[in-house]
Amino acid sequence: MGVINTADQDLATVNVPNKLKFGHQQGAGKNKEIAKKAFIDEREDVVDFVKATVGENIDRIFVTVGAGGGTGAGVCVELIKTIQKYQETVKASSSKVGVILALPKLSEGKKVSLNAYETLKDVCELVDQKIVSPLIILDNEKINDLYPKLPVNKFWQVANANITSLFHLFNNIITKSSAFSTF
Repeated sequence: MGVINTADQDLATVNVPNKLKFGHQQGAGKNKEIAKKAFIDEREDVVDFVKATVGENIDRIFVTVGAGGGTGAGVCVELIKTIQKYQETVKASSSKVGVILALPKLSEGKKVSLNAYETLKDVCELVDQKIVSPLIILDNEKINDLYPKLPVNKFWQVANANITSLFHLFNNIITKSSAFSTF
């Protein structure tokens, strides 16, 4: 697992061993074009990072993106296309890229909502082009509705635990033999 971002402060909050800060600026300030340009300028570094992080013996790579911020929204489509080409180069089991797209809460503002809308629209086009499969959408506003009285300082911990527990359950279910269903 690896994480990329244009801001050191965002990378510092993620507890994973493989991190790549790209671009000369500190963050994209909700500006997709800044992040997209930085990504395109350093695409080869990102590919080297992916190779070092996941290797070449892979089935499919999942890209997880926060759709509202500048970096996530700005690099999403370019990153997916880059990952697809990487998977084809290493002859992965599938050339399709899995995407987990996190939508922001409404309280994050109009600019963030517009970024998320445009990003979701672009990723849906990649689904239609059969580049992305599966597309998993995490709607943080809906998660917020599940926990309306949760304090802000606990929201993300609870929300993340809730979502990851579903993935954990799914992983456990698909490893069990069953006469009724198969994955």
